[in-house]
Amino acid sequence: MLLKGQVSSRKRVLINGCTGAVGAMAAQLAMANGAQVAGTCSRTSMERARKAGLDRIFDYADPDSWSAEGPFDVIFDTAGTLPVGHGLSMLKPRGVFVDINPTPRRLLRGMLTRRYKLVFATMALRHLAEIAQLAAQGTLKPTIGLEKPFSDAVETITAVEHGLRTPGRVVLTF
Repeated sequence: MLLKGQVSSRKRVLINGCTGAVGAMAAQLAMANGAQVAGTCSRTSMERARKAGLDRIFDYADPDSWSAEGPFDVIFDTAGTLPVGHGLSMLKPRGVFVDINPTPRRLLRGMLTRRYKLVFATMALRHLAEIAQLAAQGTLKPTIGLEKPFSDAVETITAVEHGLRTPGRVVLTF
């Protein structure tokens, strides 16, 4: 998101799904780069988004409330729920819509514009070093929703496979 969207200071960023594992990390990275970050999440997650320091927080179920906040330099859809056309309409003229959940329909829609960027997870050592430094400084903090001992791994993984939802990642400790 940072590279595709060229996120830097004074850029306005909207993260759809700002309290999920990917969205929360993206918000922290964008804020660390000086961006003004707005986000969408569920009503039950809004307090977590406030504590994370987002500039503006919107209920994802009420798109009219956050559509009027544009235009944005970057929209990062981590949830895959924002229609591409709607996202593109909220961008500045040179803005970028970054998508990590492409469907065939979204891909086709996105091929019609240069402002739609598909992102696949890749890791370069230089980025890993930067991320490690931000974590060491306390700027980047993982969202841990559930911590269980490794002895409970089978039970925990089974619960996740059957729909257990947590406000962050599940961590098994040794």
